[in-house]
Amino acid sequence: MNLFNEVEKYDTILVRLPNWVGDIVMCTPSLRNLKESFPQKKFVATGKSNIKDVLRSNGIFDEFLYKPGKDQGISAYVNYIQKIRQLGPSAGILYTNSVGTAMDFFLARVPLRLGYKNEMREFILTHSIPRNKEPMDKYYARLTRAFGAEIQSNDLEMGLDESCIKIFEIVERKYNIDSKEFIIGLNPGAGFGETKKWLSDYYVDLAKKILEVRSGVRFFVFGGPGDEDRADYISDEIGESAINLSKESLGLHNIKPFFHRMQLFVTNDSGLRWYSLSMKKPTVVLFGSSDPSLTNCFMENFYPLRNPVHCSPCKNRVCPTDFACMKGLTAGKVFHVVHEIAQKNNWAMS
Repeated sequence: MNLFNEVEKYDTILVRLPNWVGDIVMCTPSLRNLKESFPQKKFVATGKSNIKDVLRSNGIFDEFLYKPGKDQGISAYVNYIQKIRQLGPSAGILYTNSVGTAMDFFLARVPLRLGYKNEMREFILTHSIPRNKEPMDKYYARLTRAFGAEIQSNDLEMGLDESCIKIFEIVERKYNIDSKEFIIGLNPGAGFGETKKWLSDYYVDLAKKILEVRSGVRFFVFGGPGDEDRADYISDEIGESAINLSKESLGLHNIKPFFHRMQLFVTNDSGLRWYSLSMKKPTVVLFGSSDPSLTNCFMENFYPLRNPVHCSPCKNRVCPTDFACMKGLTAGKVFHVVHEIAQKNNWAMS
C-alpha cells in the first residue's frame, strides 16, 4: 500500500500521536519523513496534552490539538471533534492502536484514515495494514511508508529552543554548575507503575560508589509528577553532589537542555530515556516488569540491564511477590556497567 497520490489531494495532514512520551520520541524519525515527503502540507498533531512539550522545537507541526481526558466530560470531547472537523478535509494517520482513537477520526469525518489493524478497528478506518511484532522504529516506519512517505531519516529528534536554554541557564547559575563538571543523570521515576522503579536506596548506593572513584561528580536527580518524594529522598541521601530537578517544575520541554549537558544517564524504563538517547548520551536502562526486546531499537548508546527471574517480564503495575527482578539488580551490578562505559569513553573513574 502506498497512499501518496491519495494524500496529495488534501491540504492538511492530521497525525494522531502515541500517548506515552517515549513512544512520541521514538516516532520522531517517521514524523520527519512525513514532513519531508509532504513539505507543502499543513501538519496538525493531536493527542494528549504532553505532545506539544515533547515536540515543540522540532519544527514539524503547525498546530496542536489536545484530546481532553475522560474526566473533562462529553462536552469537551464534542468540542474536540468539532475542532478536527474545522480543519477541513484532511489525510489522517494514526500512530496509536486503540479503537477509541480511530473512532475520533471517524466521528470527525476525516476522509482518509490510515492505521494498524487492531480490535476490529479496520472497519472504521478507510485504510489499514496488519500489525507485526517488530522494533518500534520499523513499526512506525512501516505505517509511514504506507501513507506515502519516503523513509530517509532514521534518527531520533529532540529539539532545543531559546526559551528552554534560558531556563537551563537560570538553573545552572542557581546551583553554580561549572561547564567542566562531570554530570550524571538519575531518573528514579516511571509513569507506568512501581514495578518499573529501581529501589531508591540503590540509586543512592550507586551515586556513592561513583563518588568513591571520581570526586567532583554531580548528579541531576529527576522526578516527575508522583515521584517527587523519591527524588527528594535520593537527593538528600547523596548530599551536596545532588541537584534535585524535581523541585524546579521544568516540564517536558524545559528539561531538554539538561540531557544535553550530562555525560551519562541512569534511568528506569521511562520516556525520559528516549530524551537521553536522542542526544546520543550513554544511557543505562534498568528493567523490572517490562520487556527490553519491545523497544529493541536505536541501540547506539543503549545499555539495558535486568535481573532475569522466572516471572519477568510480567508487565504488572504492582508486584504480587517479592520484587526480585529489581531487588536482585544491585547497585554493584549497575556500577560495573557504569565503570565499563567510563573506560570506553576515557572518563577518569578509578
